[in-house]
Amino acid sequence: MANYERTYGTARTIYTLLEAISWVVAIGGIVVCIVGISALGSVRSEMEAIGAFVGIIAGVLFALIGLISVAFVQTGRATVDQAEMSRDMLGLMRRESSRASSSNSVSSASATDANGSLIKS
Repeated sequence: MANYERTYGTARTIYTLLEAISWVVAIGGIVVCIVGISALGSVRSEMEAIGAFVGIIAGVLFALIGLISVAFVQTGRATVDQAEMSRDMLGLMRRESSRASSSNSVSSASATDANGSLIKS
């Protein structure tokens, strides 16, 4: 696969950008969750505790959304890869088909006897 031709450059660029954004969202969610957990240790009022719990819940949700987005992006990349592989397989099948049909015409044309008369099979 060293000489493999990659196409769909726009889709690949968009998927790369979306994956980077998704990872930032997931990591940001984890950081917010950790900050919320650490804030629970220094709670002085009920409102601070509610704020810490909201931070934890928001962090978990953002981390999940980010990870799910990464999975969707990877599915999209797999679809692009599948389209490229299908195109390559179709090209290979067409080349093999044309080789087979040309070898059949060559073998039928060479089916002659020593006098040059066609041999019926």
